[in-house]
Amino acid sequence: MFMSGNLDERRLVDPIRAEEASKQGPCPILWDVRRPVTSATLTNATGVNPELSDPVTDPPSRRLVIVCKQLPWPIYIKKYSAIRCEDVLDHVYASLQERLTVGEYYMAGPEKRRVIDAVNEKETNNSSSKRKWITTRVNGHERTRLDQPYRVDILDRQVLFKGLFYDRRIIAERLAHDPEAQEDAWVLSLGETEW
Repeated sequence: MFMSGNLDERRLVDPIRAEEASKQGPCPILWDVRRPVTSATLTNATGVNPELSDPVTDPPSRRLVIVCKQLPWPIYIKKYSAIRCEDVLDHVYASLQERLTVGEYYMAGPEKRRVIDAVNEKETNNSSSKRKWITTRVNGHERTRLDQPYRVDILDRQVLFKGLFYDRRIIAERLAHDPEAQEDAWVLSLGETEW
């Protein structure tokens, strides 16, 4: 795949690197994952001129699995050619713009469900929101909520892209059900925004 030999020899190309992966500086991609990838800004914060069209790993890979502490599901990327930095951003954005299923809502756990409900409440009070609202009866009480929240709602304020890094413990924990995918996995790092 994107390495030969020991898992610790894998490395990411600079534009997608997280601070946790290198002490050389911050990720040169400034991006709020709630916004389309076209809103991402490239900086030369690491001293390199990043190109989103470059392969994300060295050696190039055609399969990548992304896990994140804030998300209960992995993001799978599979291509016939080398996966580029922009492919990673596109897949992260597309995954987060999917509607949250009932199963994912409950898989997220009680703390994350409270976050989703709080985001839905904020959107309910936002008159310019383009989302659809429905009123349901729960235990005899009417409740207005989004018809179906989006996956990105689970992140609350953890929406700033910080890059990818490798952490064997997090990967093994998140992909315990799929040991084969662990070979191609990286951890997505997200930072907090003021909102």
